[in-house]
Amino acid sequence: MTPPTTPTSKKGASKKSPSRKSPGRKKGFVPSSLKSTIAKKKAGKSEPTLFVWGMAVEFNIEFYAYVLNELNDGYTNPYKQYASGDKTVKILEDANFVSLKYQKRPDSHNEIMVDEKGYWRCIMIRKPKGGVSTAETRIEGLKILKEFFMSTETTAYPPKDIIMQDQTHPTQPHALGNFLQDNDVMEILKDTFDECHLFEDFFEMFTELAATIWSGPPYPECAVKLGFKNN
Repeated sequence: MTPPTTPTSKKGASKKSPSRKSPGRKKGFVPSSLKSTIAKKKAGKSEPTLFVWGMAVEFNIEFYAYVLNELNDGYTNPYKQYASGDKTVKILEDANFVSLKYQKRPDSHNEIMVDEKGYWRCIMIRKPKGGVSTAETRIEGLKILKEFFMSTETTAYPPKDIIMQDQTHPTQPHALGNFLQDNDVMEILKDTFDECHLFEDFFEMFTELAATIWSGPPYPECAVKLGFKNN
């Protein structure tokens, strides 16, 4: 059977998202998604690492995370300033890093993941030029972020080195909802597909693609409206 045609993608890069104020401090949480990718780092051990995940090809999007260990991000404030428009960084603009989102705590109802001090943990988002994420574009993105975070123009105390890891599964892409809050997932869908495709038959028409959006059940209400079923 011929698979359904993928909806036409909208052209143009997403606008950088404004930063949101971090909430009051909360107890740290060890996310299961990072447990599987941070190779059993000890919480107290600082080992700066940049991770990248390429999403399904239809989205032309890459997610990056800069971490010290399971519980804490690296010093990402300079990127937050760039994403909010408060700071111009040519190497990030040229590489098409477009925005920043805050990580969703796994198995929660849109609760934002926090570090040991209660600060929100983030995902840096890039739309690789050329329209598709590849192993080459991802290593390029990692190298650019490494240069940025190790620059003395970025921080007065850069790390001696930053490990780089591509955690992409080309044949089984991670679901957007494993990283982002539901409203951020919907923002990506609206930026990727024409509005006429986002209706209640979406799941039935694009079942394989749907599995790369949310990995439930259970599914959130916005997913149910697109035909995802919780029973």
